[in-house]
Amino acid sequence: MALVFPILAIPPGVAVVGGAVMAYRRGFWGAWGRAYLALFAVAVLVFLAQLHHWNLMGWRI
Repeated sequence: MALVFPILAIPPGVAVVGGAVMAYRRGFWGAWGRAYLALFAVAVLVFLAQLHHWNLMGWRI
């Protein structure tokens, strides 16, 4: 059951990164809001990379 949670983290992670890209392209929020969202998106990508490195996603790509 514990290996299900990392797999469930992938779709929200992709959504956060996509939202950050969209916020920068369309100019949503102020500069600080976009910077915070970009920092959060980088943190999500690092988290997913760590899950992949330690083979906690359930498969090897």
